[in-house]
Formats: sequence, structure tokens, C-alpha cells
Amino acid sequence: MLKLMVRTKLFLELLLVTMIVGSPVWQACNRRDSSLETREFQVSLSDCRITSLKRTPSKVRREVEEMVLFYEEQLNADAAGSQILKINSVADQRPVPVDSGVFEVMQKSVTFARLSGGRYDPSAAPLYKLWRRALSEGKNPSRTEIYDTLGSVNFRRIDMDPDLQQIYLPDSSMQITLEPGLDGYIVDKVADLLQQHNIVDVCISKGVVRRSINGESEFTFEEEVLYEDDDSYGTPIVTLKNLKARALSRFHTSSLLLLNLSTGYPVQNRASYVASIGPEAHAAEILAHIVAAGEISRGIALVEELPFFEVICVTEEYEVFCTSGFEPYLSDLNPKYTLHVNNSR
Repeated sequence: MLKLMVRTKLFLELLLVTMIVGSPVWQACNRRDSSLETREFQVSLSDCRITSLKRTPSKVRREVEEMVLFYEEQLNADAAGSQILKINSVADQRPVPVDSGVFEVMQKSVTFARLSGGRYDPSAAPLYKLWRRALSEGKNPSRTEIYDTLGSVNFRRIDMDPDLQQIYLPDSSMQITLEPGLDGYIVDKVADLLQQHNIVDVCISKGVVRRSINGESEFTFEEEVLYEDDDSYGTPIVTLKNLKARALSRFHTSSLLLLNLSTGYPVQNRASYVASIGPEAHAAEILAHIVAAGEISRGIALVEELPFFEVICVTEEYEVFCTSGFEPYLSDLNPKYTLHVNNSR
């Protein structure tokens, strides 16, 4: 077990180092200098927004639009024409050749499933569908339905051929989904595209994730306030300041259906708010989900072992848990909350 953990840690370190080399410094998503005039455009038919100091050239805007709409279509398991939908529809029949981006994000998803020991699993789509269908009917699934569906959830059975760039599901009951992580992956791809055009001083936001690219004009985002409710004018919990990362994923757990993939039932860890920061939006989104979807202490300990990423979790019992690297960025903690900092790093 120890040997496996060491091997896994080294693998992830190599993976993340390749992502961070040569990347500009980032800080969170609220402007430090309110005198800076920003421009914003929203990708049509999407919730993806680009905020920048300079006007984004029309050619680049068109490229961003095409990229976002392509990935939203191809990576959404419910979208007609989606490559993910095609993989699911021919499960146990034949492998499906996919585009390089689709194969890449599936590889990353399986990697995080392995690192989390199955707390996150891209093959959990059937279980989530079962619960959503039952809840829409105002009831819970039966124990038999849950256990039968759990038998289809196993990321280790996803067959991926890197040479042919094909993905195959060996069981007709298996299905995959890229939620969570889809929004983060799209944000990362947009950031890569903008950097290829030497466009900096921008913030890309989509869903629960944001990522910023800095230049030399102090277009940084100094602080992020976590509130008890989705209402940003509600009671503040804590302020995150001087975030030296490039991506932020945050959400209230009440806004999501979170399932314990060991039991098949909704998570009961009392977590109410989770936020993760790091150099990649896709990973930050998945890591926040991993912490929210199981035992909090184990999730915190997992992120503690990963270079460049930090996480914070707020519970219904007015406790705040975070990785050791997050502590320097916390300020103005609401006095009714108790802070617990992981000390294993």
C-alpha cells in the first residue's frame, strides 16, 4: 500500500509539474484595483464569461466561441451528437474513436478516480441518473435498485486505447459522465488558447470554476469571500486573500446531488461549503468534489499530498477544515466558526 501511495504521488507530481511550468502567476477573482476598467464578453449559448483589461480581438473571440461550444457538445453525456453519449450508447458493443481533447479529459478523469480510491468516478453516471429520476418523482430508490446500479460503477473497467484513441465500456449497463470537471476542463482549454495568442490579464469563469491569467498590469484578484448562503450579501464565513494560484472552484453542497460511491446513498458528512484552488481548473473542480463526497478528513488529507493544490471545507457544525497551505490565505474568520488546519504536510 505504501509503495502504491508513493508511486501515485510521484506520478501526480510529474503530471502537475508539466501543467504549471511556464504558466503566469494568478490570484483569485475580485479586482485588486477598482480603478482598472474591464471588458467582458459571454460566449453565446453558454455560461462561459471572459473578463479582461483589453478588448479581445474578434478572431480570438470566434475561436473561443467555437472551442467552448465544441466541448460543451462533445463532452456532455446528454447532448445529441456528443462523443460521450456515443460511447455510452454502444457500451459492450464496440470501442469508439474520439477526438484528442475527449480522450485527454477522460484520461485525467480516470487518473483522479484512481487517486481518490473511487470517491470520484466518471462511471458513476447510472447511479446519479437513478437518484435524479427517483427524486424527481418524490421518492428514494429502493435498496435493490441502488445495489444493482452500484455494480455498474467501476472506473477500472473503462478500456482506453491511447494508440487508437478509443474508449470502450465492456458492460451494457455502464455509462460515463464528465461531471464534475467539465466546466473546469473547458476553462483550462480557453486559458490555453488565450495564452497561445499572448492574451493575458483575463479571467475565465464557467459554472463553479474560475481561472485567471496575469500580465504586468496588476490585473489580479485579491480576495474571495465565502458566504453561508448562495446570496453574496448574506453572512460571511471567511475571506480568502492573496490567493497565489490560478484557478478556484467553490460551491455550496446544497446546490449539488452528492453520492457516496461506496454505499450508493447521498453523502452525510455535514459539509456545507467546499472550495479548492490550484494551477488547473479541471483538477480544482474535481478535488473540491472529492472532499465534498466523502469523509472530510480523508479528502483533506488526499489534497494535502498533492503539490500546488489546497482545499477548504465548511461544515454545518460551524467548523472550517483546510489543508496547511491554505492557512496563510485565510482572514476575517467569522467568530462562531472554529478553524482546523491539517498538519500532515
